[in-house]
Amino acid sequence: MSGETYTYVSLREDLVADLERKARRADALESQRRLLERQQREREEQARRLRKRMAANEERYERHVRSLGEEMRALEQTTRDRLDEQRRRYERGLQAQQAYTDNQFKTLEQQVREDLTRQREEYLGLFEQQARSFDEALKQQGASLQANIDRLAESMRLRLQDEQAVAEAWLENLARELDFMRERYRHARFAPEKMEQLEQRLDLARANLAQGLYQAAIAGAQDAFLGARQLREQLELQELHWEHVRLAARESTTAALLLLDEHKRVQYELGSDMTLAVEVDYWTDGRYEAVRKRLAEMDAQTAAPGSMMDVGGLESLRAEAEEAQDEVISLVAKARNAALSSIQRRDLQEMILERLGQLGFQHVDSTYEFGDARRGYHLKLRNGNGEEMVTIVAPAGDDFANSVTFDFFDNSPNEQVREQRLELIREQLEAEGELTVGEMKCDPTYVASNAPEERRDFARIKSKVQVVGPDRPE
Repeated sequence: MSGETYTYVSLREDLVADLERKARRADALESQRRLLERQQREREEQARRLRKRMAANEERYERHVRSLGEEMRALEQTTRDRLDEQRRRYERGLQAQQAYTDNQFKTLEQQVREDLTRQREEYLGLFEQQARSFDEALKQQGASLQANIDRLAESMRLRLQDEQAVAEAWLENLARELDFMRERYRHARFAPEKMEQLEQRLDLARANLAQGLYQAAIAGAQDAFLGARQLREQLELQELHWEHVRLAARESTTAALLLLDEHKRVQYELGSDMTLAVEVDYWTDGRYEAVRKRLAEMDAQTAAPGSMMDVGGLESLRAEAEEAQDEVISLVAKARNAALSSIQRRDLQEMILERLGQLGFQHVDSTYEFGDARRGYHLKLRNGNGEEMVTIVAPAGDDFANSVTFDFFDNSPNEQVREQRLELIREQLEAEGELTVGEMKCDPTYVASNAPEERRDFARIKSKVQVVGPDRPE
């Protein structure tokens, strides 16, 4: 038999599932309350900022409306009603998303979170419906505005029978409209060059008025006014749509960051008064903090109303943030299982020590490799004849799966004696009824000889900078 023999052991799948169910966060309800409260505070802060910004816009709008004549004020009311309806649609979508986020916080276990898929699909479907509504509103605005402008023109013609007065009234309305749009909207971003084109048409109409070409001035100013109103509604709808998408992205990035911060260190109850503290970043080899860095960058991009991201970029951020939420929960579960697997490795070594103790072996040394609890657990044993055994239980990929290596250091290698030791160990492992034990395999390099000397050099095994491992369940 080889001086180095190995096998694979894993916890039975039904016991893994049972362990995952029993490992509950000690402060689960308090954690849920914190998440809900923090997310609500963020929503209220976003709503406060939005109200402040809208109040400033509303003040500018009211000043603009007061400067208009009676016919123009009637046109403004029609436009405002249409925009308010679109705003209410967006609000319903955000409310559906917020309800989904809240339910996520209330059902953080992976198996329960899967039940939220339908609710996520519903609110995403609502977002798609709103996007179609936005496109439809843009298409419909032309015909609706044309009819309103025609009525306005007839009213002005009846009130102002002098062509010069009608032309001057149209020019005044157009100039006011352009001034208001320059002050209120991000036209250079959403509709580059269109404002410049309208201002050129205003200059042309003024030139026609100065030359006494009143009909040309009226036609040009009226047509430019229609274009200005179409552009204003387009800009208003685009501002509404952009702000809705930004807030949706903000909701998702904030939720993901809150989830991440809330689970940085988790205290688990394992039953029978046993607890386990899990530092998630440690047990995921830094992946947790990598997600946090990525989310912080995304969050900064959604925080400012003046963000330069377009709608497509914001929608991608929202989707990425939602994927990150699932990733956070998955990493927390992996960290918990990694910590429990580490403890299981140590427990396996204690079982091996117990059985080999019947053959006269005693504990000499034991350690996690490099003092890092994420690595293999090494155990050195020695009997009264000075013969040594080193057993190494190391992670083997999946949670609760480990390789077990047996290294022999005998005075006179004896295959029968080695087989007896391994059989006792297998009996001990299988007697627990919790483990699946694989076939024992020999490394042909060390047939009829001892294992390599470096295996029992525990000073080397401990030599790297010590890393603080997990708290042992108490």
